[in-house]
Amino acid sequence: YWLRDDERTAADVLAWLRAEDAYREAVTAPWQSLQDALYREIVGRIRQDDASVPYEDNGWWYQHRYDTGDEHPVYLRRAGGPQGPEQVLLDARERARGHDFYELGALEVSLDQRWLALTEDTVGRRQFTLRFRSLETDIGDLDDLLEMAADDEEIASELDAQLASVERRLAELEEA
Repeated sequence: YWLRDDERTAADVLAWLRAEDAYREAVTAPWQSLQDALYREIVGRIRQDDASVPYEDNGWWYQHRYDTGDEHPVYLRRAGGPQGPEQVLLDARERARGHDFYELGALEVSLDQRWLALTEDTVGRRQFTLRFRSLETDIGDLDDLLEMAADDEEIASELDAQLASVERRLAELEEA
């Protein structure tokens, strides 16, 4: 696989890819105005400020919404009902900022409502990183929390409890 270059630094691979791009551009140039028109039509049919239908889970109402012009949504939940006060779980727009690529894989709130687990890919190769965020504080991702924690045992026991919950759920799925 001489073409594989995960660091994107091999001169021969980069030259090959540039040549391929130049060839594609030359061959498809006569249809550029059609491509532009199709793109405008497709985008024109998509609602730019869309939101999911709220759904209830464990006493919270969950939803995500796209604001006009944004490529990534804001994930939120509300206590007490669909019109309750809003709590932002994750602003994918902020998470994507500064990256050429961003994809959110999974998003899950712990049963005790204290933690948010998420996976995200910032390189575009389906290489997801698992992260944990506290929903009770503004500390941020767990890696920040670990640096600031005075009691690592408390964090470790919380993660062990969450992992046990995931393992139980996997066992239930395997039995089904």
